[in-house]
Amino acid sequence: MKRAIVVLFSIVLVWAFTAPERSFAEEDDFSFELEELSPEQKARNEAHRRELSLPTSWLELGSHWVNDDSFKFGDFTGLEDEGFEILGNLDLRRRAPWDSDETWHWRLRGANLGLRSRSLRAEGGLRGLFDAWIEFRELPKFRNADVWTPYLGAGGSHLTLPPDWVAGQGTSGFLNLEQSLRRKEIKHRRRNAGGGFSLVLPWDLELVARYNRETKEGRKLTSAIIGSNGGNPRAAIVPEEIDQDTQEVDVSLRWNGERGQVQFGYLLSHFDNHADSLVWDTAFLRPGGGNTWTPSASFPTGQGRKGSAPDNLFHQISASGGYDLGWNTRMSGDIALGWMRQNEDFDPYTINPVLGAAITSPLPRNSLEGEIDTTAFNLRLDSRPLPGLRLNGRFRYDDRDNDTPRDLFLYVAGDASGQGTIEAGTARVNRPNSYKLKEYSFEAGYQVWHRTELSVGYEFEEIERSFSEVAETREDIYTIGLTSRPNRYVALRLKGEHSKRDGSDYRGAYPFFKGTTAEHLATIPEEELFENHPDLRKFYQAERERDRIKASISIQPHERLSLSFAIDSVNDDYEDTDLGLLHSRMHSYTFDASFMPCDNLNTHAFYTFEEFRSRQRGHSFSGNNRLADLADPDRRWMARDVDATDTFGFGFDVSLLEGRLSFEAETLYSRSKGSIDVDTALFPTVLAPGTPTAFPDTTSHLFAVTTMARYRINETFSVRLGYTYERLDVDDWAYDGVVPTTLDRVLTTGLTSPEYAQHIIAVSAIYEFR
Repeated sequence: MKRAIVVLFSIVLVWAFTAPERSFAEEDDFSFELEELSPEQKARNEAHRRELSLPTSWLELGSHWVNDDSFKFGDFTGLEDEGFEILGNLDLRRRAPWDSDETWHWRLRGANLGLRSRSLRAEGGLRGLFDAWIEFRELPKFRNADVWTPYLGAGGSHLTLPPDWVAGQGTSGFLNLEQSLRRKEIKHRRRNAGGGFSLVLPWDLELVARYNRETKEGRKLTSAIIGSNGGNPRAAIVPEEIDQDTQEVDVSLRWNGERGQVQFGYLLSHFDNHADSLVWDTAFLRPGGGNTWTPSASFPTGQGRKGSAPDNLFHQISASGGYDLGWNTRMSGDIALGWMRQNEDFDPYTINPVLGAAITSPLPRNSLEGEIDTTAFNLRLDSRPLPGLRLNGRFRYDDRDNDTPRDLFLYVAGDASGQGTIEAGTARVNRPNSYKLKEYSFEAGYQVWHRTELSVGYEFEEIERSFSEVAETREDIYTIGLTSRPNRYVALRLKGEHSKRDGSDYRGAYPFFKGTTAEHLATIPEEELFENHPDLRKFYQAERERDRIKASISIQPHERLSLSFAIDSVNDDYEDTDLGLLHSRMHSYTFDASFMPCDNLNTHAFYTFEEFRSRQRGHSFSGNNRLADLADPDRRWMARDVDATDTFGFGFDVSLLEGRLSFEAETLYSRSKGSIDVDTALFPTVLAPGTPTAFPDTTSHLFAVTTMARYRINETFSVRLGYTYERLDVDDWAYDGVVPTTLDRVLTTGLTSPEYAQHIIAVSAIYEFR
């Protein structure tokens, strides 16, 4: 559709500027013809010239018709309901005539004005003096329309159970669950409203200011858990309220000189969450056994509470600039200093009044008193000191210094048991993580022959983390590339990369030590001082070797035919990892072609294949028999994951009847498949006989066809007819067949994989004018 509009708009402009010249060129003497014109004719010609110099504005009004309801299809589009929706778009533009001394201009643009995905922007000003704009955008996010929950008050801050609720120690004991379930829609809406201006000042200065407020309202799914350890928790998946807004102010002052540029800026971001916390009634009875909840945590008196994202504030001042040093060399850089603050009041340790009355050690302070100071610095040098030689250097520094105070918190675990002591595992010290990155890179390129450049590069990256398993990681990256355009028909790009990451010793138990009291550590045998397996490695901190190849070639054997092919392959090896991610590989191939068999017909097609493979090893152990389990080789397992996607697309656009009729068509087909195979000796002894060691495959198929025809009745009016068919089928074992009572300790929502087949018809009229 956009391409057809551009083509038609271009035809109109070409005719507007060339038609008068052709008519006057038919006379032998242009000046003599002008002298023979009457004053009225001259005035009409001049008015016509002025009119043709003005930009084209247009209005579009019509209707969408959708054949069926579909939350998934309406995601981001706003076309989730069956029936008719208003189709409204506009682009109104006006500026001072080309021969005028005035420079005023304005523009009003709107898209999808009748849908929930609408946007509107107005801008205007005097060129070379000032510009101003205001805008509004709305975007819907529809997650699922078939979420089932027994809770009342979904979307609010307090979830309650129905008066006739029958509880149980597991979901199998919820005897009246079926009649208590209520259908809820999980969705939210994001709105952005703001504006700004730019003002040209004396001394080559320019002031630019922007303001934006983003609001987010709706529901999301979250977990509501009651429990105090790894054996007795019970949970429900419930709707949680979303009600938050973020306001941003960005002001900058720019100076532009002949050889240098400088900019100073200030950014303020304020996040306000109006949904402070979520409270829910306990749906379960107290579990049996010796290690269980306090009676007051059970149904019908028990409640749970969880906090939400806290209000916070961020300030940042920045400076950036660039300067031409001469000798074809330019230096540029920027620095930004920021400070984040978060002082939202803590919720109490527990909402349970019985447990709350027994608390002997209160919260160490009323709020987090969070303080993070940020420093970001970039410096870049680009030079061409000799013909055919290119040099580029860069330094990057990013520091996030977390000065949040550390304190001891004696938690009340899951609103289900009394406050522990300093010797207990619930006694924790917060870990304010800090982060520091330094990166150096250099690249040199030389034109080895005509329009062909060979380049080599080196990059060094160093990252320091606090309270982390690895205090410091270092990575060396080597690159080599070739860029060539030997003639106007062929363009080639090739880049190879090899990198190696290592670092300081991996201390898997270090975060556990830093977040736990010495009194609690003293109660644990030395050989059991760990939470995760001592040989387990986090993949983003583990030693790794990576090889990557990116290549693309474009060929245009004829002016009407162009072909391109691209490949991207990444291979990661974690050779020093015993447990964790061992190997991963990603590769993709893309083929594009466009062909224009005649002047009024253009066709294009593409195919893309993407595949991701990974292999990881794990070891299962329990808290009570960890040493014996670690020594048991039969508790080792290996998982192999493969995800592959094929995508094919084809389309064409044609212009008929001397440009009065245009037609477009696009088709897209995509299929994906994911498989997980598990190799373990643990399964036969733990799971029921006949349990497979491979998860079911996940698959998805998407097929879409879009067509559009536009007929121009005259220079002002045209009509447009569009049709879209889109079908989506997804099979995901994690959702399909899982009812609210499938898991005895977790009350789920009965979510299913998305599936739809939608027909959309759009009819509209377009009015164009100057």
